[in-house]
Amino acid sequence: MTISKNLMKQYLIHILLSIGALTSSLAQSDGISYLNFDLQADNGFVTIRWEVIAGYTCQDVEIWRGNDSLNLKNIYTYAGICGDDDSNKVYQYIDKPATNGRFYFYQIKVFSEKSLVKKVLNLSDDVINFYPNPMTDFLNIVYSPNSKMDKIEFYNSQGKLTCAFENIKPSQKLDVSKWGSGVYLYRAYFKNQITSGQVVKQ
Repeated sequence: MTISKNLMKQYLIHILLSIGALTSSLAQSDGISYLNFDLQADNGFVTIRWEVIAGYTCQDVEIWRGNDSLNLKNIYTYAGICGDDDSNKVYQYIDKPATNGRFYFYQIKVFSEKSLVKKVLNLSDDVINFYPNPMTDFLNIVYSPNSKMDKIEFYNSQGKLTCAFENIKPSQKLDVSKWGSGVYLYRAYFKNQITSGQVVKQ
C-alpha cells in the first residue's frame, strides 16, 4: 500500500496539532496535571482553593508558604484528598499569615509533584502598603479592594501640606519626582476611618 506525500503531510500535521493541544492542556494545570489551585486574600486572611480532577485516587496534599518564591515551608497537610469518579472536587484551606501589607508565596505539593508558585498580597481592610519606601520618583499605593480610599494627603516634616490625591484606586502609582528629600506624613481618608503614617523620599 502506497501513501501519497500529501496524505503523509496531512497525517503529520494532525499529529503535531494533537501534541500541541495536549501541551496546552497540561500548561493550564498549574504544574500538576490533575490539580489546579488559586489564592484569594481578604481582610488579612488568605484562602487557598484547589480542584482535583475527576477520577484521581486519594493523595496527601501539602500546602507550602514563604516570604519569597524559593524558601517555602509546609504549613498544612491534608490527608487523602480525593477526586470523585464522575466530577471534579474542590477543597480549600484558610491561612492567617503573621504580617499584613506584604506578599506571600504559596505552592501545593503532592508527593514529588509541585504546583507553580503563586503570590498574593495579604492586606487587612485598614492596611495600606507603600513601595518603594524610601521612594525616589514614584510611589505605589496598594490597599484592600474591599475598602475605598477617598483621599490621601502628604505633609512635610514642618506640617505643611505637600500634595493631596483623590479617588485613589486599590493599586495606584503616584508621581513624587518633584518632592524634596525627607520624611512625609500621610493621612488616608476611607469611608469610616482615617489612617496615618509616614513615608520617606530619598
